[in-house]
Amino acid sequence: MAQAGPLLGNGVYYEIRNAGRKGRGAFALRNISAGTRILIDHPLFVIEKDEKDIRVDDILSKLSALSPTARRHFESLPFAPQYNAAPTDMQHYGRFHLNNFSMLGTAWGCFVHASRFNNSCLPNCTISQTKNGGLQIFVARSVSQGEELTFAYAQTLQYMTTDERQELLRHLLDGSACICELCSLPADQRVLSDMRRKIIRHLAFILRDGTDLEGGAPGQVTSSSFCPHPTFENLSEPAGYFVALAEAEGIGGLWVWNVYAKGVGELLKHFRTRTRQLPASVLRTMGTWMRRACDMKAKFVGTTDVARQANDDRFDWLTGAVGLLERTGGLLDAVGL
Repeated sequence: MAQAGPLLGNGVYYEIRNAGRKGRGAFALRNISAGTRILIDHPLFVIEKDEKDIRVDDILSKLSALSPTARRHFESLPFAPQYNAAPTDMQHYGRFHLNNFSMLGTAWGCFVHASRFNNSCLPNCTISQTKNGGLQIFVARSVSQGEELTFAYAQTLQYMTTDERQELLRHLLDGSACICELCSLPADQRVLSDMRRKIIRHLAFILRDGTDLEGGAPGQVTSSSFCPHPTFENLSEPAGYFVALAEAEGIGGLWVWNVYAKGVGELLKHFRTRTRQLPASVLRTMGTWMRRACDMKAKFVGTTDVARQANDDRFDWLTGAVGLLERTGGLLDAVGL
């Protein structure tokens, strides 16, 4: 699998150029296969505060410690139009605000390269944090030379309707509306997508034990949202609907990866007390889901994602168990169940 070049020199995969109404963006310099890591980026500096508590002095203090080269990189970053006539110190505040990323919710880092990619609610890339505090961007589906490279500014965006996405993005885009490929479709063409994403979100609520999207996402789902509340024999059923709809919408990422794995685990849990040999159809489903989960993990989180280790042991066991079940014709005794 091809990997990104050295820090501050990732030019082999993309270039930054005019992106029309979106300003500037990252565009592929050549055809890139899904699963390729196109960027490794480390923060110029990190401020260990809640975003709402960060002040101009915090940013100026960090800038004073930068090397001349790093400072030039910072000063090359854009800021929102509202800072055009502002004093230099406030423009620095605007630069940090427009080009920062949350570091696991405990701090905010300023990134020169990752911040230049535009948002899309139907992205072709994914972004994740590495174990050493950097950011990495993977191509999630193969792209052609000249195609814009985008990621979702919040993973939860992919589980919202158009109106909900616009409400959330208003803050992230400094008051501007999202004009990505999906949000720019005529309203009548977005109806089916909105319906699917609304159902996906409700299925996620069930699969996550009654927990909705994080971050105060618009259109909060609660138990009273279900009328009547759907009844499933086991959680592999909503998992199956979830991944089918996600595939139809082109949605991927950690959630979908985890739901594939959860569906397999729920099927094992359901059948281990009912039979000693899995039905052929169940075995086929489990094999398909695990292969898609493995493929998705490689494309979306690679081997260095900071969130990966917490899920690895269970996922690796499931991968091995399904492989063994396929080789033994579904005999549960083969995996100790």
